[in-house]
Amino acid sequence: MNNNKKEKTYDFQLDPTKFGPQGIDTEYFIVPGFENDKVNDYEKLKDEETREFEISAIFSKNFITSSKIKASLTKEDGSSYILILDGKKSELNSNFGKISFFKNKENELSLINFKCKTVSINEALNKFNLVITPIIDYISFKANIPIVIQEIICNDIKNGIINLNFTNPYHYINLKSTLFEFHPEMIKIYALYREAKNNRSFYYKFLCYYKILDGIFNKLRKDVDNLAKEKNIELPKITETVPDIIEINDYNKDFVGMKIKNIFKDVFRKFRNKIAHFFLYNGDMINLSDYKTQKKYIEIIYLIETCCNIVIKNQNLLYDNIKQRLSYK
Repeated sequence: MNNNKKEKTYDFQLDPTKFGPQGIDTEYFIVPGFENDKVNDYEKLKDEETREFEISAIFSKNFITSSKIKASLTKEDGSSYILILDGKKSELNSNFGKISFFKNKENELSLINFKCKTVSINEALNKFNLVITPIIDYISFKANIPIVIQEIICNDIKNGIINLNFTNPYHYINLKSTLFEFHPEMIKIYALYREAKNNRSFYYKFLCYYKILDGIFNKLRKDVDNLAKEKNIELPKITETVPDIIEINDYNKDFVGMKIKNIFKDVFRKFRNKIAHFFLYNGDMINLSDYKTQKKYIEIIYLIETCCNIVIKNQNLLYDNIKQRLSYK
C-alpha cells in the first residue's frame, strides 16, 4: 500500500492461480466493514438510493495484463498517443455528469475521471460508457490511433464500495510442459486460438472462438470421420457437454450439462450473427461501446472459451487414436 498526503493509492498483489480464469474480464468489489455498521455488505451492494459515484479510467497505448491490481488510479498510471499541451487537466460537463481529463508527466492523456448521480454501480458504469466511449471512439477514428481503456474503477461514495474492472492476469508456465507433437490438421485452429488470446476485444475473441467451433464441427469432424472409414478404424464415441464448474455457474448455470454442439447452434450462433451482421432484430445497429452490450459478451466469453478447449482436446484425441491405430497396422 502506498499512502501519502498528496495522493492515496491502494494496491495489492494477486496470486494469479487463485484469481479465476486467466485472461477473462472481471469485476471485483471491495466492501468496507465497520464495527458498528448497521448495514451489511449485501444491503450496501443492493442499495437503490440515488447517490454520487466517481469513475476513474486509465488509458494505455497497448493492452497489457499484470498481477498487480490497483484499487485507485493516478494520472501516472496511464498513457496514450493523445497530447494535452495546455494546463494539467481539462474539464467538461455533460447531461450525465462531470468529466475531467488528466495528463501524465509526458503530457499524454492518461486518466479520465467521471462523476455522476445514479442508483447503482452498473448504472454509473453505463453512464460512463454512454458519455466517454463515443468521445474516444471518435478520437480514435479522427486521429487514426488505438485508444485502450486499461482499467476502470467505480467508487460508490455513500457506501464506500470500490468496484474494479480489469482482466485476470495470466499464469507463468514451464516451457517443457508445452512441448508435444501436434497434428498438422489443427494448425489453423491453434492460430485462431492464439489470435483470440492476443486480442483485447471480447467481441473479436468471441468471433474467433465461434469460428474454431464452426471449423471443427463442420469441417474437421467430418474429415476425421471420413479418414477413419477409409482406414477401417472405429473411433471412440465422444460426449461433449458443458462442465459443472464455479466460473460457469456464476453466469451461465443453465447451460451446465448441455451438449456443446447444441449450444453452438442454438446460442452462440445468435451472438455471432449480431456482431457479424451489425444489426439487431429491431433493425438498429449494434453499439459495440455500449456497456450493457459489452457485459453480455463478457459474461459468455468464458463459456465459449471452455467449450473450445473441450472440443479442441477431443479433436486431438481423435487424431491421436487414428495415428495409434495406423502405427499398429
